[in-house]
Amino acid sequence: MGPAPHAAALMALRLAASVPVAGKSAPVTAYVANAGSGTVTPIATATNTAGRPITTGTDPLAIAITPDGKTAYVASAASGTVTPITTATNTAGRPITTGSPAAIAITPDGKTAYVANGASGTVTPITTATNTARRPIPVGGPGAIAITPDGKTAYVVNDGSGTVTPITTATNTAGRPIPVGQEPEQIAITPDGKTAYVLNLNNAGPGTVTPITTATNTAGPPIPTGIYSDAIAITPDGKTAYVANAVSDTVTAIATATNTVSTVIPVGRDPDHIAITPDGKTAYVANYVSKTVTAIATATNTVSAVIPAGYNPTAIAITPDGKTVYVVNVSYGNPGTVTPIATATNTAGPPIPIPTGIFSDAIAITPAAGSHGPTFSSRSTATAAFGAAFTFTVTTTGDPAPRITETGQLPPGVRFADSGGGTATISGTPAKTAAGAYRLTLTARNKNGTATQAFTLTVTRAPALPKIRTIRARVGAALHWTVRATGYPPPALAESRPLPRGLTFIDNGNGTATIAGTPAAGSRGRYRVTITATNTSGTATRSFKIIVRRCHR
Repeated sequence: MGPAPHAAALMALRLAASVPVAGKSAPVTAYVANAGSGTVTPIATATNTAGRPITTGTDPLAIAITPDGKTAYVASAASGTVTPITTATNTAGRPITTGSPAAIAITPDGKTAYVANGASGTVTPITTATNTARRPIPVGGPGAIAITPDGKTAYVVNDGSGTVTPITTATNTAGRPIPVGQEPEQIAITPDGKTAYVLNLNNAGPGTVTPITTATNTAGPPIPTGIYSDAIAITPDGKTAYVANAVSDTVTAIATATNTVSTVIPVGRDPDHIAITPDGKTAYVANYVSKTVTAIATATNTVSAVIPAGYNPTAIAITPDGKTVYVVNVSYGNPGTVTPIATATNTAGPPIPIPTGIFSDAIAITPAAGSHGPTFSSRSTATAAFGAAFTFTVTTTGDPAPRITETGQLPPGVRFADSGGGTATISGTPAKTAAGAYRLTLTARNKNGTATQAFTLTVTRAPALPKIRTIRARVGAALHWTVRATGYPPPALAESRPLPRGLTFIDNGNGTATIAGTPAAGSRGRYRVTITATNTSGTATRSFKIIVRRCHR
């Protein structure tokens, strides 16, 4: 078996390097956490040379880097802190106290880092603009965390209770825990954000993967994997989830469309980690005991290469251009190394020494300069008036500029168009029956990720009242009469001038009103009544008569 004496560290390192980011070909930096020496070593990937170690807290286990690549956050379990590192200068900022950090994830907009504190049973949000910790969120016994591509929900794996807790990031509130399998250890979310896959280790037998539908936070039937399943990664197209089974010495490929096992792929001994190239063509598996990395061609789910990778290969990260795989070689009590592998030829280069790196066990790589996933920068609501031309511009950030699409019913007379350059327009003249609220889903995609926005387009219409004929009633006879106004939002209705005694006017709150009751004795006569309909677009009035005759004898 692999590095069981430091299981928590290995779990964290898988999180740190589990999702490579695609981007431009540009010099980037790999950051290696050295748990035994309390440092992080930067490696210049252009030259494959290690820089001066950066002091962090005690026992750094996990690294996460902001989407803009400007800050690396290092979680140090023993000191209970997170250290921010400015990547431009490779200098450490003041440690941020959280609890007992074991894992860390950052929202797609880069504004908040969520830290899972295993022993504390909490998740601490950190505001990245000020590097300040906010109030901890109670969960269970968190050991892993992942955030949906739209940034709206953080899913926290509680290994002790066999649950996953969803956190709404807008309010930092925890939802009801979702039961999954035994000893859940890892989580990965599909690029479209629709499904979270939870890897259940299950020391007592074969592992499983539990799919969670994020729209309803409900768990589906478990998917069987192998023995001691302890790493998971999803292809960029979201079609396949790969699970490493350490004792079975296999990788299970799961077809996400059906949540069924498509094939089981034999690899080396003790497969410990998986990373997938940005183009999705190859999955690389680190085999701890075999001292190799297995390359799997995802198109056929067959082994395309077995690459010698030094002693104890564990964590893997892939450069944004997909050209190089960096494999961390764990050494117990001695300085570690990192082995670079050229993906074009699947050959390993000379190991990169980490001179002061004791128990180097986590790695993360900065995104290429200027390259990051999409986010929406325009508001999520717009208002148009019936019969009037309007234009709303959808804007996003992201590099390369995202392509924007829309799903949902648009009002008659209104159209959606991707304008290029990360913008789109919703424009036209609402016509016919267009008044109302139209709920749309906007999706922005580039090669670095996907973002969605729930968008509401409200088409307003001024109120109108139909012509009302004279209402005839008799003393002592019940009357129930309803008037319906058109317009959006539904108009409020009011009545002026006295009604016959025994009758009342009621605004039903939905654009209708009722005059009801029984005309009382002595109410015989003619009454002129005016009804007013009002909404945000205007006012309409209508006058009519109520004639009350005496009762039949």
